[in-house]
Amino acid sequence: MIDSTVAIPSAPMRKLTTFKLVILSMMAGVAAGIFFFSETRFSLANMSWHYRFDKALQEIGEVKLGALVNFKWDKIYLLEAYDNLNTEKEAQLFPARSRLDPLWWSDMQRYWTIAYQRPSKPPFLIRMNTADWYLRNLTNDVTTDLNAKLRLVPPNTIESTYCPIQRSRCLSLDDSRSKAPSTPLLGNRP
Repeated sequence: MIDSTVAIPSAPMRKLTTFKLVILSMMAGVAAGIFFFSETRFSLANMSWHYRFDKALQEIGEVKLGALVNFKWDKIYLLEAYDNLNTEKEAQLFPARSRLDPLWWSDMQRYWTIAYQRPSKPPFLIRMNTADWYLRNLTNDVTTDLNAKLRLVPPNTIESTYCPIQRSRCLSLDDSRSKAPSTPLLGNRP
């Protein structure tokens, strides 16, 4: 016996359901594309960079910047909030600016940026929160050294006096041009 209380969806309802499924599938495809193929904050490339960065600093206290990426790069810039990029440096780092500014946080004191300059590609940008990571004063702002690394500055050292934010972990760039300060910064903690 057939149950006559079961309603069969009408043709317009089936079309609406099919339309919803198509829209949801397209949205899922766009989200997957952004995750796997873009270089935004919530992409696989950016999230895996941060994961490897945090893990290396926790385990050994330093991380090679070149080991965090799997592409060829020319220079790595360390850009702090309000850094004035001269016209030449900005043209090198951002050869084609778009309406969607890839460095929208550049004038926010809460962030600083690690920018990998790549040949004939836009830069790979990593946004760093100053509440978590602080870049030591007198750190070079650019490196071409393939062995360049960021190192945690040990607390209560002469070098740590160049890290004015006590609540965050302070990083120093170690490359072929860098050297740790050997005299305390006057006016800061010993």
